[in-house]
Amino acid sequence: MAADYHHGEMDISEHSKTFQGFIDVSIYSTLVTGVVILFAVLHFGAHVAWFTDLFICAALALVGGLMFKRGVAYWATIIITGFIGLVIGGGMALFGA
Repeated sequence: MAADYHHGEMDISEHSKTFQGFIDVSIYSTLVTGVVILFAVLHFGAHVAWFTDLFICAALALVGGLMFKRGVAYWATIIITGFIGLVIGGGMALFGA
């Protein structure tokens, strides 16, 4: 059985697709998690105003997304997360919480 094996003849296209999918998910989750943590650190740790935090994080998310050529799911996640931050931050600023 081992004698039938010839190095380099196996089709690895499925392995390559799986590995590329793993890398894509890793980059996606790292960018989104990094932006969310940065927002929290800037707001609660450095006491920067929430709108300034939102602008800084949006700019970094834009740069990261363009640099790593992210797809629609990444941009949708960033837009939805930014909108949630805008609504919550605006509500807290409006009602003095």
